[in-house]
Amino acid sequence: MTRESWSALTVVVARLLHIVSAAGGVAPNLRARVALLGRVVADQIGEPLLALDATEPPPEVDAWWDDRAVACELPAVAVWLTVDAARRLALDERVKLAPAITAVEAWAETVPGML
Repeated sequence: MTRESWSALTVVVARLLHIVSAAGGVAPNLRARVALLGRVVADQIGEPLLALDATEPPPEVDAWWDDRAVACELPAVAVWLTVDAARRLALDERVKLAPAITAVEAWAETVPGML
């Protein structure tokens, strides 16, 4: 992964970690995935990113793409899109972080004090 990719991913993951720490009611599995992602990105070693499970997008992500997602679905969307982008960057795929950034910022708008 390029230095620029690590830098961009680090910014997105830092924002995601901050939102998770400020938001109430985040599912434990999402908190755990974000914490793991934060540790892996902090170490800047791509191989552990590949170990993050490559799941099919949850229904919330499909709703997001169709502009049907509601606020309570934003945590799942933001986490899945960020993890997926991180895995794909580790595979040296050309991927844009814009969808993950957009979802992370949409979630931030729903968390008090995050704007």
